[in-house]
Amino acid sequence: AGYTVVEAANGAEALAQLATNPEIRLAFTDIVMPGGMNGEALARKIRAQYPDVKILFTSGYAESAASGNEPTLAGNLLHKPYSPHELITTIGELLHR
Repeated sequence: AGYTVVEAANGAEALAQLATNPEIRLAFTDIVMPGGMNGEALARKIRAQYPDVKILFTSGYAESAASGNEPTLAGNLLHKPYSPHELITTIGELLHR
């Protein structure tokens, strides 16, 4: 779809990528992640340091750890499994809000 993707193995790496790549406009994170920081904690840090970066969550759990009641998740949760089309469409919608 023409997007440039920068990968990170965990939350700390994601924050480091954001610090060195100011062109990043969206963070796509699972709610459950390795490395001691979950997706919600990562989102709080991103919003505090990079308020213009959009955040898209994903989860494979039927009822995620935060079922959308947490402000960090509201409206930006893509449930697994999802198709490439769903992912690209959701990303496009978030970036153009």
